[in-house]
Amino acid sequence: MINLILKDFKIIKRIIFLGIAYGFLLAFIGTKSIMEGTLNQGFSTFYTLFMTYFSLIYANGYDEKNKANFFIRSLPISKGHIVISKYITIAAYTIFYYVLFSISVLISNIVLSGNSTVFDYRIFIIILVVNMVVYGLHYPFYFKYGAKFLQIFKMVGFLVIFIIPSVFTRMIKSIDKNRVIEFVNWTKDNQQIFAGFLLLIAAAITIITALLSIRIFNNKDMV
Repeated sequence: MINLILKDFKIIKRIIFLGIAYGFLLAFIGTKSIMEGTLNQGFSTFYTLFMTYFSLIYANGYDEKNKANFFIRSLPISKGHIVISKYITIAAYTIFYYVLFSISVLISNIVLSGNSTVFDYRIFIIILVVNMVVYGLHYPFYFKYGAKFLQIFKMVGFLVIFIIPSVFTRMIKSIDKNRVIEFVNWTKDNQQIFAGFLLLIAAAITIITALLSIRIFNNKDMV
């Protein structure tokens, strides 16, 4: 199973190199900004979500293009382990890219005498939950329809990436700021409860979709 995860990382090694440069660029921009702390926290979220999406789409697309699933299914490993490795890879991408951006922020703080938060576990948990839920829900369809669904997911993903910032901005303007402040303060006062609730939701969705994906993959004929 570990070898399957490492395989995906080897496939995206070019993306990782680009991600390093992109991470440093965003970190330096954020550190130089007058909204240093807030901007870098926003960048860390966008960067990790985007790089996880890009890496996952590229790795799965590579497998589909090169018919790697034929070879993988011939390996002495259960189909359940193959599916589970895909879910573990989501978490691995999330951890890798968030840590990579945190290192970029740390270096930019040193170089530019900044004071940005290097690692915020609350933001990390939210990013992890979003990735596990989104891609957890995506995998049953991927294992069912393969490349056809991957193309649709790719187009929808790019649209969402470009649309979400403008939609989020409009939502912020229309939301009662007092309620937002109250919610933020509540999460600060109840960090463990909030984090636990999010992780519980993510775990439930991950387990359910993983079991569904295993069932679909077990019943699927490779054509």
